[in-house]
Amino acid sequence: MLERACREYGIALAFRPRGQPHFGGHVERVIGTLMKKVHSLPGTTFSNVAEKKDYDSERNAAMTLREFEAWLAHYIVDVYHKSPHEGLNGKAPLDMYREWIIGTADRPGIGAPPVFSHPDKLRLDFTPIVKRSIQAYGVMIDGLCYYSEILRPFVNQSAGTSKKKYVFARDPRDIGQVFFFLEQTRTYHSIPLRDLSKPAISLWE
Repeated sequence: MLERACREYGIALAFRPRGQPHFGGHVERVIGTLMKKVHSLPGTTFSNVAEKKDYDSERNAAMTLREFEAWLAHYIVDVYHKSPHEGLNGKAPLDMYREWIIGTADRPGIGAPPVFSHPDKLRLDFTPIVKRSIQAYGVMIDGLCYYSEILRPFVNQSAGTSKKKYVFARDPRDIGQVFFFLEQTRTYHSIPLRDLSKPAISLWE
């Protein structure tokens, strides 16, 4: 999924050399900062069993997954990016970003990046994908059947000696629908569960 999405947006994936952890220092630093904050929340599972000891994470849990996602987004956007960083000489990441976009008295800015005209496609491009052939009943993923009339022209299409497989994006937080990627138009189309009486569930559930 990541390789596919990065190709779509001209992003180069660079892997750090094995056995040279200093190449990932800037990534490890931000992950460490975020996890330290996460482990301060009630219900944390801590980093390891020894640190957790007898703490009952489930009993002390205070957020749903959706609430945690909102908390994390708020922390990243409104706290982390607006807080002074020692590695940035006391400046906040947002201030540095503005300097590079707008410029300073000593250096012209590079200008604002283009705004994506299709934010939903951007999100789905970076959503986990599965590849499946399409049958007369629809498409089967992890024992769940999905169907929409848009799939009808692609039923039992072949690719050489085997059936052709198509890309379906799936948000693990809600597998009540998947998103069929139509190659001809490079667009996604929602495909609901064939049994519409089933409630929305997460992949974990």
